[in-house]
Amino acid sequence: MRLLIIFILFAPPIASSTSLFASDTIYYELWDMNSLELIGGHEVTVLGDPQMVNTDIGDAIKFDGDMDQLLVDFNPIRDAIAFTIELVFKPDASYPDNPDPRVVHIQDPNDPDEKRVMMELRIDKNNECYMDGFMKTDIENLTLMDESLVHPTETWQHIAITYNANILTTYFNGAKELYGEVNHSIKIVNTLGKTSLGARMNEKKYFAGVIKTLKITHAALEPKDFIFIHEDTVSSTDHTFLMQEVKEVRISPNPVNQELKLKMFGIKNRRCVEVKISDSSGKIFYSHKSYFEQQDTITIDTSEFQDGVYWVSLQSDQLHKSVRMIVLH
Repeated sequence: MRLLIIFILFAPPIASSTSLFASDTIYYELWDMNSLELIGGHEVTVLGDPQMVNTDIGDAIKFDGDMDQLLVDFNPIRDAIAFTIELVFKPDASYPDNPDPRVVHIQDPNDPDEKRVMMELRIDKNNECYMDGFMKTDIENLTLMDESLVHPTETWQHIAITYNANILTTYFNGAKELYGEVNHSIKIVNTLGKTSLGARMNEKKYFAGVIKTLKITHAALEPKDFIFIHEDTVSSTDHTFLMQEVKEVRISPNPVNQELKLKMFGIKNRRCVEVKISDSSGKIFYSHKSYFEQQDTITIDTSEFQDGVYWVSLQSDQLHKSVRMIVLH
């Protein structure tokens, strides 16, 4: 069994004040759906009654297709001129109640031009689904949709949109489907904005199903760099997805002053884990790779951290786990 998860450092060195990233770093946001209060460290407005659920690949959020929606107070595309949006999710067989759900909608709700990027689905009468990728810039818009490119519902799926050099491309389970040109003059979308999950931002076209992970990268990735693609027992155009999480991560003390101790439980084999500490904006304050075994403890010096809320993230070939940390001197 081989699992491909690519994690890329996404911030410049702390001492740097420039907004330009180094040539070997790419900014990204990885949102694991394990909270209804914060997603990716960003505040969330909950509409309807979406539910946290435990699935075979970890915690996720269930939307019932009846007024359920999450509005994340952040636009992860920001000012990127190239990007990739990836989603790991399981759509319900929701025809005819929810035949055209909007799953991801990124837009500034106060933008009079309504510039936006959207991941949509269509559910046909056979309860198969096909993707609709939509983008509207300051001068053009484009819809990428083909009703013949159908896929099953009620199973984990991965969809992706990439944009680079004015070309928008859609992928389903790592396979390229459609592409087209959509130009922009000044802005792709407004830098400020929000991300709606489970419906259009104006509370229409609801999604029924489960959302596990959303990742937005400020680069047009190749399918080999997409997340959670497992290829051993399926064809190249029909992937399944897996995320195995450790049973528990403990940090102490919390709030922390001078020194943080971190311990993981549930690791079956010795593995290399990258530990990163970042604030809610995604700026990294600590990054180090260590080999962990069951109940190993590492110690991190936090004496130079400013007071505030941080996220401790652990990442490896089969692991992504984040815990909230408060620094208080």
